[in-house]
Amino acid sequence: MTIKLETKRLERNLARLSRTEAPRAMARALTKIALDVRAAEVAHVTANFPKASTGGRRYIAGFRAIPAKAADSPDLFSAVLPRGGALLGPPSDSEKILIQHREGGQITPRGPVERLVSTAQLAIPTFIQRGRSGKVRKRQTPGNLLASGRGFFGKLSTGGEGIFVKVGRGKNPRIRLGFTLRRAAPLEPRIEFYRIARAVAKRGWLTKARKEMARIRLA
Repeated sequence: MTIKLETKRLERNLARLSRTEAPRAMARALTKIALDVRAAEVAHVTANFPKASTGGRRYIAGFRAIPAKAADSPDLFSAVLPRGGALLGPPSDSEKILIQHREGGQITPRGPVERLVSTAQLAIPTFIQRGRSGKVRKRQTPGNLLASGRGFFGKLSTGGEGIFVKVGRGKNPRIRLGFTLRRAAPLEPRIEFYRIARAVAKRGWLTKARKEMARIRLA
């Protein structure tokens, strides 16, 4: 009795697996990891802007700010930004804000980051209260204080200038320093996209890759 193993069908299936099915499975796993990374980064950004309004959070952590590119075969390449460039086109305005907070730098009156500006300087609040969004209320902005006569420029004992505010009514209101004026202020980097992406990918890649490979069936 002769037993012969027919391997042609097996060889065809193995070739199909390596040529099409395995890359598709890996592409699905990469896309799922990218979506997990994006979800983690959205949560990270939201936590770093706790006073942002609902609309502000959508703006700073929406899909235009943190876009994701699905992987496909045979490229097996997925991406989660913010990052400008040819991959997903030029960065959006909200993406630029995140890039600035990732890289850090200097905030200047004429720079890309908007801040309270007076006489080409940054006006940094001292005792002036901010609203729920973190912004100074309109009636207490430097421009309104100066226009109403409740605020005026003055020299600081430590050097430099500030905007002083008259507090209270009557002939003898108290004078308090409302804003210090600076030519620039540091913007400390606080967005850690790369650390989060590495942690999420390291934690979830093998599980997702194994699940997608397990879905492959021989014809």
